Amino acid sequence: MEISNTFIMPDDNGDPCQYTALNMVTNPDNGIQYVLYTETENLKNISGKDVNIYAAEYKKEGDTITLEAVESDNDWRLIEALVSDLVN
Repeated sequence: MEISNTFIMPDDNGDPCQYTALNMVTNPDNGIQYVLYTETENLKNISGKDVNIYAAEYKKEGDTITLEAVESDNDWRLIEALVSDLVN
């Protein structure tokens, strides 16, 4: 999977879905990088509607990029604060 502005990966049902990366975040305490993203379809008309924003730990080893679940409560608090800043 190549992370650029948009990327395709399976959704919760296993169907391919196009997502758009909104921001990359690095936790200054541990150096872990996170990507904030949403379904590309959400960006076509976001005025006045709720949009799901997802976060995943971003790991790159050579040409391989993986997204993994956010594990730490501290990292979730950091991500939530950053998302709040993005939407306000």
